[in-house]
Amino acid sequence: MPQHLKWIPNQLTKLEKNGWNLDSIGRPLGEHAERQKFVNSVFEEFYQNDHVTLLCQPNAFCKEVADGQALYRDCNHLSLYGLEYLRSLFRPIFQKIENDFKWNKFIGSKS
Repeated sequence: MPQHLKWIPNQLTKLEKNGWNLDSIGRPLGEHAERQKFVNSVFEEFYQNDHVTLLCQPNAFCKEVADGQALYRDCNHLSLYGLEYLRSLFRPIFQKIENDFKWNKFIGSKS
């Protein structure tokens, strides 16, 4: 998850009050990639970078805001809106868990 340097809701309030375009702020993708290099190397077998695709624009910056809503509740934890924004990323994971549970429950009832 891209970590930002400031508490996003506080920063957004100040910027919006002063008329800034909130869609134009974020952390440079290169900074995020550099910060995550070690973590990615350790977990590369398990790691999926899909959240970066949803939160970061190629060769640009990692968003703090989408549709005028803060994606983070502080500098590195997603807000409820941020979680909803990433819903498509998690849907297949939870669907597999649900299907596995149903299958195991079915198999268990046959014995």
